[in-house]
Amino acid sequence: MKKYWFTGILALFLLFICSNKVLADGFQQTPAERDRALQNWEQSLVGTSFSDSNTDLKKLLNAKEDTFKKEILNRYTDSPDILFTDMPKTLNDLGQVAAKVEDKEPHLKIPTRWTSTQWTTTAKRIEEMAILYKTPNSSYYKDKELGSKIIKALEWYNKNIYSAPNGFMGITDSWDIKVGSEKPPTNGSVWYDNQIAAPLSLVNTLALMGNTDEKTDESNKIPTELLQKYMLAFDYFEPSVYNGTSASGDHVGTGANRINKGFVILLRGIIDSNADKAQVGIDTIRRGYLTVTAGDGYYSDGSFIQHQYLPYNTGYGADALARFADLYRLFDGTNGMRNYTGSLAIFNLLDTAYAHVFYKNETLDMTRGRTIAFPTNKSENLANTMMYNIYTISAKKTLGGNTDTEYINKYRNFVKSSIFEKSLQPNFYADLTLPVAQAFQALLADSGTSSEYSEKPTNVMMSRASQMIDQKPGYKVGLSMFSKNVSAFEYLSATNLLGFYTGTGVLSLYNGDDAFKDDYYPTVGMTSLPGTTTDLMTRNLVAEGVEDNQLYPNTESWTGGISDKVNGSATMDYTMKEVTGSNLKASKSWFFLNGKIVAMGNGISNTGGPNIQTIVENRQLLDTSRAFSVNGQNISLSNPVSQITNAKWAHLDGTTPSQDIGYVFPYPTNVDAYKREQSGKWKDMSTRNTNDNIVTATYAGLTIPHGANPSNASYMYMILPGSSKENTEKTATNPGILTTNTSTVQGVLDKEQDLAIMNYRAPGEAGYPTITNHNYNSKAYTPGSIMIRYANTEDKQTKTITLSDPSREADSIHFSVPKESYTAINTKSEKGTITSAGDNWDITVDTTGKSGESFQFTFEKDPPALKANNFTLGTDSYVKGTYTGDITKIALEVDGTLKSTISVSNSVYQYYALSQIKALTNEVYIIGYDSSGSEVARSKVAVYPKPEIKTNAFTIGTDSYVEGTYAGNIAKISLEVDGVVKSMISVTGSAYKYYALNQIQKTSKEVYIIGYDPSGTELKRSKVTLQ
Repeated sequence: MKKYWFTGILALFLLFICSNKVLADGFQQTPAERDRALQNWEQSLVGTSFSDSNTDLKKLLNAKEDTFKKEILNRYTDSPDILFTDMPKTLNDLGQVAAKVEDKEPHLKIPTRWTSTQWTTTAKRIEEMAILYKTPNSSYYKDKELGSKIIKALEWYNKNIYSAPNGFMGITDSWDIKVGSEKPPTNGSVWYDNQIAAPLSLVNTLALMGNTDEKTDESNKIPTELLQKYMLAFDYFEPSVYNGTSASGDHVGTGANRINKGFVILLRGIIDSNADKAQVGIDTIRRGYLTVTAGDGYYSDGSFIQHQYLPYNTGYGADALARFADLYRLFDGTNGMRNYTGSLAIFNLLDTAYAHVFYKNETLDMTRGRTIAFPTNKSENLANTMMYNIYTISAKKTLGGNTDTEYINKYRNFVKSSIFEKSLQPNFYADLTLPVAQAFQALLADSGTSSEYSEKPTNVMMSRASQMIDQKPGYKVGLSMFSKNVSAFEYLSATNLLGFYTGTGVLSLYNGDDAFKDDYYPTVGMTSLPGTTTDLMTRNLVAEGVEDNQLYPNTESWTGGISDKVNGSATMDYTMKEVTGSNLKASKSWFFLNGKIVAMGNGISNTGGPNIQTIVENRQLLDTSRAFSVNGQNISLSNPVSQITNAKWAHLDGTTPSQDIGYVFPYPTNVDAYKREQSGKWKDMSTRNTNDNIVTATYAGLTIPHGANPSNASYMYMILPGSSKENTEKTATNPGILTTNTSTVQGVLDKEQDLAIMNYRAPGEAGYPTITNHNYNSKAYTPGSIMIRYANTEDKQTKTITLSDPSREADSIHFSVPKESYTAINTKSEKGTITSAGDNWDITVDTTGKSGESFQFTFEKDPPALKANNFTLGTDSYVKGTYTGDITKIALEVDGTLKSTISVSNSVYQYYALSQIKALTNEVYIIGYDSSGSEVARSKVAVYPKPEIKTNAFTIGTDSYVEGTYAGNIAKISLEVDGVVKSMISVTGSAYKYYALNQIQKTSKEVYIIGYDPSGTELKRSKVTLQ
């Protein structure tokens, strides 16, 4: 019997991806563990048995059976030439056909009848047959007739399509067959179907049909000979070593493609109990989860790149996520994961690469690449699948050998709260698989897991992907840009034909109104996407014969951003020369504040005549009754485009108040506004979409026209998610921000947040030194971005400087900022150097890593503080005390009325208050102000009556205590006998008693009771009468 090594190898693989340790030998898997793994895999595909009272699951399964019967079973045929009636017939012996051709005709041209995607479709149909055959509640469960058809289908598929070495996998174009050739040549462009798509379905089917029990009819068990034929086919098409090529000549691949191939090989090894193959699969997989600095895969900033220059966190990144979840499902309950210790890479990837790319149960479309071109690839379905995989992975997190409850609960809440709202809709389970639906049902029913969706303010800059994500209460925003090594879009297999502008500054606002669902992409107008500046130009890529996977780069270097993880700014200089061939160019910045998004552009230029416009909004309205207005003027659905001069604000009603959107123009701006129906075809997005029907949707739009051939045109606007119409109009009058929009620097100051952000394209100096009590000036000695944030903690005031190089080309960046009174360095980036330069802090950062990351430096000072002495009525004329920090003036406040201010110096003050404080009931504060006149500290003044102390007569030989009463600010008393002061005791209330039995023994003694304030200063004394 073969050794079962592969579980041990997997455990070492998992250890490797976390610690970079080299793999070791010596681990084994027992036959029982192999059987358990395959049982796990079956359950992951078909789910578990459920009660007939579970109407949601019953409805889901019934729908799947109906679809299965209509689209698969009714098309199945036993013909030797065809498996499904809607698929092409096979060619019998091509070699024989070619041999019959006369010598004068050395080649036989046979028209294409199959495409590689049809091979995969066929494999997936066979898999669906096997899944229903093994689904416990299905009417097809262990159905003898269906089982027989599955075995025949596998035999047919192996004979006609997928075999080694003569399989016809990969024929796409017309077959040009040379006389005597044994088979048509393999076309390398279809490796995806050879090595990933079809094999993933095939290994699932083989695992299901090979994992039998006593209820399985032996005639429906996959024959050993057929199983081995598939093993040989896998070996032919799949890489033979982890860094090599397959016998068919296909390479191991990168990123998610590599991981998918590795998983096929791993599962092939488990099915066949082949430890060597399992190890090849593991070796192939393991590198896919390591952080990279170039090429495809995961980056430290959270980006996931595929095809060298395309952001794909929820596209190919979804496959990578799924395969790791599959590892957990496959080896659950076995020793396969026994060495899974420490903080593994995958758990960090959930935090950095996945958690932020969703808005509830939607993926951000900018992260799923060309799949937006297909109506069947719905964002919500993808999000649900990814949530399921996140749920699976996060549940395995350990910390120090123990279950990491905090991490696990975090993601349980994340998944439950993301799907909760949609789960209340009757069709929520319709597009889920049964295992996913069962997992979600259990989680939704768990009362111990909150369904409250976290909307913690978060800002993420994925520099390698040229994307920024910003979340604030009520919404999430995705911004997609392009650079020299990030393509504006992906064109592949005649798909994404109109994607030119999807990476050129598209700003996508997610707020729950489902604006990006249904028929959004064929109807939005792909040349007029929100956030972009456009001349509406495109290209006919099919007619041009453009090759797949070309880079459509930005010719300019300045693309990136800066983030302190709460707020941030993205910035981009670009031209469309390498995308559409247009001469259009512009310089843009976006600033993500709390409840406000500020967008600005300048240097907008073009030649060639097309009219240029900036798209402020072009939003699909699933609820067409939503009101849209500009300057309070209603924009009607029936009206043509409205040209409005000097627009100051606009507003779009939401279906709910949280879905309202306000738009503010800090400077009066001429705009075009519309509310209209727009139409298009999914077939225009990809030739693979066979439906040629026209679809229509309603949109509200707002654009800023720049005219034809503009030179250095500019714009500026604010978006206010969740803002009411009234609040939007109010904000237009007082936006609460200051802005800068020049060729050198673009920036904002948010006075409410004490935050300034500046993007310097060239060395310069800018800021807002006298707007508030803080100095927001900064000087850039190099291009770069800077954030300046002031904050107060309980014991300190801080000034935090964040720096970055958006270009990702500089070796260093250099800034200086005023010290003010922030003289202590609290924290600094290890790559930064801080030097004192007179009144400024000089900061230089080593950016040779070219990562585009943000670097943070925090300076601190003690906060201003005031202390006030007690004020005694009838005795004191001044409120006195001390202060520290930036206080230059003080004032008195009595019962809410502010009195005049006076200047102070030398940390000590006194404020004349004899005529201001008149009663014990007065509520009095002393208030400190900084040099700008802002209140920075206040202290309550305690008001006391004139101190009084009275004593009762003390009878020697009878009394033990000196007793009496007191009033005023007396907190302590002591006894004085013949000039000697005895110990001090604290008193409360208005009466006191002091033990004096051993202190007073003769009437000749001179005795006093002394009263003190809390600090121990004597206030009053009273002589004690002795008798």
